[in-house]
Amino acid sequence: MRRHHAAALGTLLVFGLTACGDSSDPPIDVTLNGPGHGTLASPDVVSAHAADVLVSVYSTGGSGEPGTRVPDAEVRTDGTVFLNGEEGLGVDTFTLTPDGLTRVREAFRTVAFGKHDYERSEWTDQPVTSVFTTLGGRPEAVSVYGLGHDEDVDDHEWDRLLDAIAELDDLAETAAVRTDGDIATGRASYRPERVGLVLTDNGEVEDASIDWPLSRPLAEYDQGSTELGDPCIVVTGSDVVTLEALRDEDLDDRAWSSGTTSVDVDVRPILRGETGPCTPAAPETPVG
Repeated sequence: MRRHHAAALGTLLVFGLTACGDSSDPPIDVTLNGPGHGTLASPDVVSAHAADVLVSVYSTGGSGEPGTRVPDAEVRTDGTVFLNGEEGLGVDTFTLTPDGLTRVREAFRTVAFGKHDYERSEWTDQPVTSVFTTLGGRPEAVSVYGLGHDEDVDDHEWDRLLDAIAELDDLAETAAVRTDGDIATGRASYRPERVGLVLTDNGEVEDASIDWPLSRPLAEYDQGSTELGDPCIVVTGSDVVTLEALRDEDLDDRAWSSGTTSVDVDVRPILRGETGPCTPAAPETPVG
């Protein structure tokens, strides 16, 4: 049984190719395993995704840590793909041709989205792979603990998910090396129109802090709240360009000085059509 380490493109995507798998695999029952026969996504999960998402795959870190907060891979109805990247604000993008979209749809054709379809790893401190899809005509979601990391699990559904990850990896690699192609074109760093900044007040200014780098003082930004109640702001325009430049300076590892306080900043790119992590409701304890 093949294991694919999910960190290339997406520590996880979850679709299965009927052509991948050895001859000992049991017959695939499309009526049971196909999209439309799985676990309906909750309203909260649906609202967290853009309306034009076909497939979105996200992984936490070990022990459930939130990970990068950028999808490992997300495919939109117009062929746009977003995935974890190394440059800019940590998001890459490319465009699938109609043939590329067909490959994605075919890969998901026999994927199971039932919450009891997948074995659960007994190992500790593993990541969680969460998949959201609308390919079956309704929003469905499933999460798998330890997918691709636990060698003790022997599960055909795991194999199909891992085969699907390999398929999307291939699409991303094609886009990375070719500017024009039959299935994917133009992989590049993505600059979002909006970026969410989650703020933590550290108290007094630290020596290692950087001066507040954005176009306005913190006090002039409207502070909202994350779902956990943390203060946050949303920035646009020149501030997004500034954040891209700061990423090369270990942006997430250095506090920002704002007046007499030091602020830790968690940068979260907001993909096209997403609501983002910051609601307008003012936090109980604003920062700065």
